[in-house]
Amino acid sequence: MAYRFSSAGKPAAEFRRILAQQNHKSAALLADWERNPAKHIHRARQCFKRIRALLWLLKPRHEYVYQVENRAYRDLAKRLAYARDASAMVEATDRLAERIWEPGPRQSLLMLRKSLAAQAEAEQARAIAGMSDSVATVRAELPLLAARIEDLPIADLSSRELRKGAKFTFARARRDYRRLDLYSPPEAYHHWRKHLKYAFYQTGLMAERMPRWSRRYRDPLSELAELLGNAQDLEVLGTLLDSQPDDLGIDINWRRLRRLVVGVQRDLQMQAIAMGRQLFEGRRSARAPVLPMPTRMRSI
Repeated sequence: MAYRFSSAGKPAAEFRRILAQQNHKSAALLADWERNPAKHIHRARQCFKRIRALLWLLKPRHEYVYQVENRAYRDLAKRLAYARDASAMVEATDRLAERIWEPGPRQSLLMLRKSLAAQAEAEQARAIAGMSDSVATVRAELPLLAARIEDLPIADLSSRELRKGAKFTFARARRDYRRLDLYSPPEAYHHWRKHLKYAFYQTGLMAERMPRWSRRYRDPLSELAELLGNAQDLEVLGTLLDSQPDDLGIDINWRRLRRLVVGVQRDLQMQAIAMGRQLFEGRRSARAPVLPMPTRMRSI
């Protein structure tokens, strides 16, 4: 059944149904994880993100239930986590390739991508090879979590409380946006993105109970979260170029690429702030503040 609250069902029953559905789906993916390890683990982690977005709806009224269940699924997701920095950097180089056409730097960028792609494949293989125990632990925990779904003390959950929960999550994303300033570190954008994704998932959950709200915010939340994800990937790539430019093993004009990475990342952050202003303040024409050059560029 759909990942959304039916307008006809009782809120508590619908909540339990959706939670059980995502729990069962993640268990099924992990039961067959060796057939396609990367895909199945990624999709299982997505189930946990959807569960945590669902649980955020409880936060204003059922704080204790939220804390206990959210912690459980957060810990399961951490067990299935593995570094994807190299994969993220491959995606970042693809986005840079759309902005650079000078023959020398572009050739160096393509060589960098090839090196990172090989590194990403090797990293993923090593990570997957060592995940058998973690997957087994998560698979053992999921039935225990499923068994207590019916006992969650949410019998009095109402439609009004669900709507309040969705607005609460959206307000947290708005607060993250308003806390950004000219010197906000990458972690602040990452935190903002996390709450944007929860709010995005909730537009699907509440599509029948808050149809106008869901239609209004679904696409903007998705686009803004993706934009911030792209900026985060560039941050990882920039860190690599800063810390070990000579260890890449390729002939690369790394200073040129370093400037390009910082410039594109800065552009994406400015776009995100402009989109956030439009989304949270309803102001289309206001300009985004000028972000300073990140610290690592000041030494160039």
